[in-house]
Amino acid sequence: MRGVAKAYSVPYKSLAVAITSSNNLISVGDGVSSYDAFGGGNDYDIQLLNTQHRTGAADSYQGVAIKNNYAYVVGWNGAGGGLFTYDISNPSNLVRTGSNLITGVTQTFAVKINGNYAYVLAHNNKVYVYSLSTASNPVLRASYAVAGAQELSDIAFYQNYAYVSDSY
Repeated sequence: MRGVAKAYSVPYKSLAVAITSSNNLISVGDGVSSYDAFGGGNDYDIQLLNTQHRTGAADSYQGVAIKNNYAYVVGWNGAGGGLFTYDISNPSNLVRTGSNLITGVTQTFAVKINGNYAYVLAHNNKVYVYSLSTASNPVLRASYAVAGAQELSDIAFYQNYAYVSDSY
Protein backbone atom coordinates (compact mmCIF):
# COMPACT_ATOMS: atom_id res chain seq x y z
CA MET A 1 0.00 0.00 0.00
CA ARG A 2 1.77 3.04 -1.24
CA GLY A 3 1.86 5.89 1.27
CA VAL A 4 0.48 3.83 4.15
CA ALA A 5 2.81 3.50 7.13
CA LYS A 6 0.70 0.96 9.02
CA ALA A 7 -2.45 -1.03 8.48
CA TYR A 8 -4.68 -2.37 11.25
CA SER A 9 -7.36 -5.01 11.24
CA VAL A 10 -10.26 -4.35 13.59
CA PRO A 11 -10.88 -7.64 15.45
CA TYR A 12 -14.69 -7.68 15.31
CA LYS A 13 -17.20 -7.59 12.46
CA SER A 14 -16.68 -4.11 11.09
CA LEU A 15 -18.25 -2.55 8.01
CA ALA A 16 -16.97 1.02 8.40
CA VAL A 17 -14.43 2.94 10.47
CA ALA A 18 -13.67 6.58 11.26
CA ILE A 19 -11.01 8.41 13.28
CA THR A 20 -12.02 10.91 15.98
CA SER A 21 -10.30 14.23 16.67
CA SER A 22 -8.75 12.62 19.77
CA ASN A 23 -7.27 9.86 17.55
CA ASN A 24 -9.56 7.05 18.61
CA LEU A 25 -10.97 4.62 16.08
CA ILE A 26 -14.75 4.17 15.85
CA SER A 27 -15.89 0.96 14.17
CA VAL A 28 -19.44 -0.04 13.21
CA GLY A 29 -20.99 -3.37 12.22
CA ASP A 30 -22.85 -5.46 14.79
CA GLY A 31 -22.49 -2.51 17.16
CA VAL A 32 -20.49 0.66 17.69
CA SER A 33 -16.99 0.16 19.12
CA SER A 34 -14.26 2.54 20.25
CA TYR A 35 -10.57 1.61 20.05
CA ASP A 36 -7.30 3.17 21.19
CA ALA A 37 -5.27 2.44 18.08
CA PHE A 38 -2.52 4.98 18.51
CA GLY A 39 -1.53 5.14 22.18
CA GLY A 40 -0.33 1.62 22.94
CA GLY A 41 3.29 0.59 23.32
CA ASN A 42 3.17 -1.91 20.43
CA ASP A 43 2.56 -0.20 17.11
CA TYR A 44 0.40 -3.08 15.95
CA ASP A 45 -1.90 -3.37 18.99
CA ILE A 46 -5.29 -1.80 19.12
CA GLN A 47 -7.12 -1.79 22.43
CA LEU A 48 -10.89 -2.11 22.62
CA LEU A 49 -12.18 0.65 24.89
CA ASN A 50 -15.95 0.16 24.67
CA THR A 51 -18.66 -1.50 22.58
CA GLN A 52 -22.35 -0.66 22.40
CA HIS A 53 -23.75 -3.89 20.99
CA ARG A 54 -26.72 -3.92 18.73
CA THR A 55 -30.04 -3.98 20.53
CA GLY A 56 -31.71 -6.61 18.36
CA ALA A 57 -30.82 -9.53 16.12
CA ALA A 58 -31.79 -7.54 13.02
CA ASP A 59 -29.56 -4.54 13.83
CA SER A 60 -26.67 -3.81 11.50
CA TYR A 61 -24.67 -0.63 11.09
CA GLN A 62 -23.20 0.16 7.67
CA GLY A 63 -21.54 3.56 7.88
CA VAL A 64 -20.16 6.15 10.28
CA ALA A 65 -19.14 9.81 10.15
CA ILE A 66 -17.60 11.83 12.98
CA LYS A 67 -18.15 15.48 13.90
CA ASN A 68 -16.74 16.85 17.13
CA ASN A 69 -17.82 14.52 19.96
CA TYR A 70 -20.50 12.64 18.02
CA ALA A 71 -20.55 9.60 15.77
CA TYR A 72 -23.37 9.58 13.23
CA VAL A 73 -24.12 5.97 12.33
CA VAL A 74 -26.37 4.56 9.61
CA GLY A 75 -27.83 1.11 9.12
CA TRP A 76 -31.02 -0.52 10.26
CA ASN A 77 -32.65 -2.13 13.24
CA GLY A 78 -35.79 -4.21 13.62
CA ALA A 79 -37.90 -1.06 13.18
CA GLY A 80 -36.23 0.29 10.01
CA GLY A 81 -33.36 2.34 8.69
CA GLY A 82 -32.14 5.70 9.85
CA LEU A 83 -29.48 7.81 11.50
CA PHE A 84 -28.29 6.86 14.98
CA THR A 85 -26.26 9.29 17.09
CA TYR A 86 -23.59 8.39 19.69
CA ASP A 87 -21.80 10.67 22.14
CA ILE A 88 -18.15 9.61 21.85
CA SER A 89 -16.65 12.29 24.11
CA ASN A 90 -15.61 9.52 26.51
CA PRO A 91 -14.32 6.65 24.32
CA SER A 92 -14.65 4.23 27.26
CA ASN A 93 -18.34 5.04 27.62
CA LEU A 94 -20.17 5.41 24.30
CA VAL A 95 -23.74 6.68 24.75
CA ARG A 96 -26.50 6.57 22.14
CA THR A 97 -28.21 9.97 22.23
CA GLY A 98 -30.47 9.82 19.20
CA SER A 99 -32.35 7.42 16.96
CA ASN A 100 -33.90 8.93 13.84
CA LEU A 101 -35.79 6.26 11.91
CA ILE A 102 -37.00 7.28 8.45
CA THR A 103 -40.62 6.36 7.77
CA GLY A 104 -40.84 3.70 5.05
CA VAL A 105 -37.07 3.16 4.86
CA THR A 106 -35.76 -0.26 5.80
CA GLN A 107 -32.04 0.33 5.19
CA THR A 108 -29.57 3.20 5.16
CA PHE A 109 -26.09 2.61 3.76
CA ALA A 110 -23.80 5.62 3.96
CA VAL A 111 -23.44 8.91 5.83
CA LYS A 112 -21.23 11.93 5.10
CA ILE A 113 -21.02 15.26 6.86
CA ASN A 114 -20.71 18.53 4.99
CA GLY A 115 -20.74 21.67 7.11
CA ASN A 116 -23.53 21.44 9.67
CA TYR A 117 -25.47 18.73 7.80
CA ALA A 118 -25.38 14.94 7.65
CA TYR A 119 -26.33 13.34 4.33
CA VAL A 120 -27.75 9.82 4.57
CA LEU A 121 -28.14 7.47 1.57
CA ALA A 122 -31.06 5.05 1.73
CA HIS A 123 -32.19 1.93 -0.13
CA ASN A 124 -35.07 3.84 -1.74
CA ASN A 125 -32.53 5.91 -3.75
CA LYS A 126 -33.06 9.04 -1.74
CA VAL A 127 -30.61 11.31 0.04
CA TYR A 128 -31.84 12.44 3.46
CA VAL A 129 -30.43 15.68 4.87
CA TYR A 130 -30.20 16.17 8.64
CA SER A 131 -29.36 19.39 10.46
CA LEU A 132 -26.67 18.89 13.11
CA SER A 133 -27.54 22.12 14.94
CA THR A 134 -28.49 19.96 17.91
CA ALA A 135 -25.56 17.56 17.64
CA SER A 136 -26.97 14.95 20.01
CA ASN A 137 -30.24 14.59 18.11
CA PRO A 138 -30.17 15.61 14.40
CA VAL A 139 -33.35 16.84 12.71
CA LEU A 140 -34.44 15.70 9.25
CA ARG A 141 -34.66 18.78 7.02
CA ALA A 142 -35.09 17.44 3.47
CA SER A 143 -34.94 14.44 1.18
CA TYR A 144 -34.03 14.19 -2.49
CA ALA A 145 -34.83 11.37 -4.91
CA VAL A 146 -32.01 10.43 -7.29
CA ALA A 147 -33.67 9.76 -10.63
CA GLY A 148 -32.54 6.62 -12.43
CA ALA A 149 -30.49 5.28 -9.52
CA GLN A 150 -30.67 1.62 -8.55
CA GLU A 151 -28.53 1.50 -5.39
CA LEU A 152 -26.87 4.60 -3.97
CA SER A 153 -23.44 3.85 -2.54
CA ASP A 154 -21.52 7.07 -1.79
CA ILE A 155 -21.74 10.85 -1.80
CA ALA A 156 -19.14 13.61 -2.23
CA PHE A 157 -19.36 17.39 -2.20
CA TYR A 158 -17.81 20.12 -4.30
CA GLN A 159 -18.79 23.76 -3.88
CA ASN A 160 -22.60 23.82 -3.80
CA TYR A 161 -23.09 20.40 -5.38
CA ALA A 162 -23.51 16.86 -4.06
CA TYR A 163 -22.38 13.98 -6.28
CA VAL A 164 -23.91 10.58 -5.63
CA SER A 165 -22.63 7.25 -6.92
CA ASP A 166 -24.81 4.35 -7.97
CA SER A 167 -23.32 0.89 -7.51
CA TYR A 168 -25.20 -0.53 -10.52
